[in-house]
Parts: sequence; C-alpha cells; structure tokens
Amino acid sequence: MGSESASMLSGISKNQRFPTTRWTVVQRVAPEGTEESSRALDWLYQVYWSPLFSTVLRMGFKFHEAEDLTQGFLTKLVQNGTWSAADPAKGTLRAYLCTGLRRFVSDELDRRRRRPLDYCNELPEGALVQEMSLVFDRAWALQVFQRAQRTLVTDLSRSSDYPVSKALLQKVLAGGPGPSNAEIAATHCLTEDAVKMRSMRLRKQWQRALREEVAKTVSSPEEIDPELRHLVSSIAQGG
Repeated sequence: MGSESASMLSGISKNQRFPTTRWTVVQRVAPEGTEESSRALDWLYQVYWSPLFSTVLRMGFKFHEAEDLTQGFLTKLVQNGTWSAADPAKGTLRAYLCTGLRRFVSDELDRRRRRPLDYCNELPEGALVQEMSLVFDRAWALQVFQRAQRTLVTDLSRSSDYPVSKALLQKVLAGGPGPSNAEIAATHCLTEDAVKMRSMRLRKQWQRALREEVAKTVSSPEEIDPELRHLVSSIAQGG
C-alpha cells in the first residue's frame, strides 16, 4: 500500500447513496436449491473462494486438502441454511465468513486429532485462531482492493483522457515509482498543473471506488470507515 494507506481514508464522501450489499445475495442462498439460490451461490463462490481457500492453504493443509475443506465449508453453509439465516446486524460479511471458517477448520482438526502444521502443535488454540484471522483478513483485504481497482480501471478506460490516467495510476494506487508529472505533461501535451489536477481527481475516484466496494460487505454506512481502516491495517501487517 505504501504511503497511500492513510490517504485512502481521507476525502471520501459520507453522503453517497448506500448500495445493496452482498448480504442481500447471501440471504438468497437457501438449502432448497432453487434457481435463484444456485445463481447466488455460484456468485458467492466466485467472489469469496479465493480468501477462504488461501487461508486454509496458509494453515498448512496440502493443496487438495485446502480445496476439499473450502468446498466443504461452503457446502455446509448451504446445507444447514446458514447463508439465509445470516444476520447483517451482527457484523460484517468478512467477520461472518472468517468466524465460520475458523469453527469449521477447528472442528476438522478435532476430528482428525492433529494440527495442519508441526509448529501448530506448539501453539495454544487461541494462537491458531488468531493466525487464521490475520491470514483471512489480509486475503480478504487484497481481494477488496483488487475489485475496486478493476472497477476504477474499467471506468477510466471509457474516458478520453485514459492515457493520462493510466500513466498516473501506479503512483495513485500504491505510491510507487512512475513517470514524473513533468514527463507525463510533456508526453501528453499538458501543463504540469493540469497533470496535478488530474492526479487529484484520480485519487478521489480511487477512494470512491474503494469505499463503494467496502460498502458492499457491510450493512450500514457507519460501518464503512471502521472496516476500511481494518482492511488497510491488515494489508500493512502483512508487509
């Protein structure tokens, strides 16, 4: 995230219309196996398989075991009707899935009477739970940021000044190296002041895209800023 972590939390309007969240999709997943439920489940698999699977894999399970456990966790949620019973008032979608996954993996470890990694034998249960939470939250945060970035790039590609925005993206998104404002100005026949203005506008567009993506996983506007701060912190802790 670089030096941009703090700036992601600033300048984001709190007066945006709150969108329909992914909780809506979650609650459509019912055990009856209706067509609507199947579509919702397919969509949730596409969106949330990656952070769930990568978390289980990082806990030391072999690749095929991690696949089976992830599949088993999602299937259990459907079969038990847990998706449709999920209550947005009790927390974020991230926390809901992370808690469920921890319990599922813990039950599996109890059933097998072993830990997934040798070092886990030396860790108390609480330490293993904390490790899972950290891994999951970082994987979740990275996926949220990637989706926001894809949305931003798609929107920018429709604009006539996309070449300028593309040149500025690396610095805006990650504070990384890139062409200077003077170089961009010379390449695109603009003044440096014009490039600075576009950079500021692009930064606001990125913040808005990120905020809107986070909003899809919480149940009220008041939860957006705390969740966003948590995601930024999760990525920073992961190095």
